[in-house]
Amino acid sequence: MDNSKQIVALIFDIIKGKYSLEDVNKIINDYEQLEPDFFVECEIKKKEKPWDTEYLETLKEQAIAGISSKQFIIHLAEVSEYVHEQERIRKSKEKGKKRIIIAAIAAVVITIIILILCVNQANAAEMPHETDYAIIDSSYISDSE
Repeated sequence: MDNSKQIVALIFDIIKGKYSLEDVNKIINDYEQLEPDFFVECEIKKKEKPWDTEYLETLKEQAIAGISSKQFIIHLAEVSEYVHEQERIRKSKEKGKKRIIIAAIAAVVITIIILILCVNQANAAEMPHETDYAIIDSSYISDSE
């Protein structure tokens, strides 16, 4: 595989979040050990944090356009690692919120069920029993004779 194909493969793996910044630095060092002129030197403009997926997409477009210097790839790895970590944090928070909502709904349902059972039990205690009717009926019969 020639250098440009290796760089393109590395760039797309970085964008996908496959490699951390530390991994990328090791890979770059390995490439440079094999071939000192593996990367072209070129200055890049870096946006300050916070970075987002839109900025990562901009870097992806620049990579497709052919920017593949060592500095660019390292910056791309920094941005990708940051953006993917922020995405994991956001998803984790969303899961936490969903769990809280589910727990609240479950608590409300359980409370309603307990209230219904208590009301039914109270109503059952106030209602006359069948044996009460039997006593009334038998006394009514004995008085009429």
